[in-house]
Amino acid sequence: MALGLGNIFDSLIKTFFYVQTDPYNKEISKLRVFIVVSVLVVISIFLLIQSFYNPIGQFEALERDKQRIEDLKMLEKAILDYQLANNKLPPNLQNGEYRIGGNDSPSSSEDNWLGVNFVSLETIPTDPLYLKSSTAPYPYRYKTNGASFKLDAFLETNPNNLMQSDGGLLNAIGAPTNNLARYEVGTDLSIRF
Repeated sequence: MALGLGNIFDSLIKTFFYVQTDPYNKEISKLRVFIVVSVLVVISIFLLIQSFYNPIGQFEALERDKQRIEDLKMLEKAILDYQLANNKLPPNLQNGEYRIGGNDSPSSSEDNWLGVNFVSLETIPTDPLYLKSSTAPYPYRYKTNGASFKLDAFLETNPNNLMQSDGGLLNAIGAPTNNLARYEVGTDLSIRF
């Protein structure tokens, strides 16, 4: 025999809230109501705290950082392959400035933000979040001194303190070269942007 929704609700109320004092009188247990209300308040507070801390947003930021780290490693390898094949590195911009790769930058193997044709890559990675905040330091950056190069990116969550421990701590004359606010890879981390 199937119980209707009303019958299920009535049986739950009778089971959890009524205290049978005698067969003709039913009282609602104040202690049971207090317990149920307390549990609902705790759940509500938990959900409210979760919405403030935004773990889903943190997870998304961590995923973007993982992508940035993989992208820089892939770009480093592609640049080294290009240097080996062409006996030169991709150049800086014409005015000597570094190159920027945000999500609005060209990314095909022929027309890309690094300015050279990469036969080893179909598309050139660009930072996934650069245009979403014009003040955020997210774009990938590339600069060369002709013999060496450096790539870097800003990491939103900085997993394992990579921006502080990525190398390049001191150059040949003992001056600090590590940009503590960006993750760096390349053949010479002392190149300054």
